[in-house]
Amino acid sequence: MWKSTSTRLEISGVVIGNAPSRYTVDLADMTPAQLSAAQGLRTIAGTINGPGWADGPAWQVNVTDQDGSAASFRVTQDNLPSDIEKQQASTLPTIDYTTLTPFLGTFECMKQYDFVFEPRTTGAPIDTTGAYATVHGTLTTDKGCTNYVSTTSACGDGLIKFPLTQSGTYEIFVSNSTEPFTLRAYSEDGATLVAESSAGTGTSPFTFSHAFDAGNYLLVLSKTVASGCPSDRVYAQNELYVRLVP
Repeated sequence: MWKSTSTRLEISGVVIGNAPSRYTVDLADMTPAQLSAAQGLRTIAGTINGPGWADGPAWQVNVTDQDGSAASFRVTQDNLPSDIEKQQASTLPTIDYTTLTPFLGTFECMKQYDFVFEPRTTGAPIDTTGAYATVHGTLTTDKGCTNYVSTTSACGDGLIKFPLTQSGTYEIFVSNSTEPFTLRAYSEDGATLVAESSAGTGTSPFTFSHAFDAGNYLLVLSKTVASGCPSDRVYAQNELYVRLVP
């Protein structure tokens, strides 16, 4: 499974509420706890049997070797069948769920259901004053995280906590999306604008980079359509990433 020549581990899957999940970490970036957990992964023999879970979490684990080759494995909660698991994954070797849980406990990425996107029908941005305490979604600085946010085709705003224990220049970017988003960073109380991204144009995503002091910040991901705010609520999934500039 994880060998002395392994260099990367990627976990992807679907968790509670059919929310996607993905975490990727290279050997050089692993914490001691992550390396110990990776070394403890074990497979089980035979076929998983039982009533299973109608929507139980299921993951695929990919382990990359220093020669570039990769091995793939499947995992399901409590080693029981999951209806949401992809058909092709059932033929992969199975990792014992109890040996994966220590690694799952070493990171916390923002889930799609943690992010609330509130549609609006005007171009006026949301009032951020005092909003920090009510926000559920937290954007961590762990670069291995894929942070999922679900937005609509309508105009709207989503609030995200951004706690920083280390000062430095952070880049935040959205992947695989050319939606006209703008990202703003406020002080924890929501009263002071700290930084603002360039605006997404509809053909290219926004860019955001700022030198932050350690502390708690409130991020606002906003979308305003130049032609007017539509009333439809077609949802789209987007991915946010954070990078600390060396």
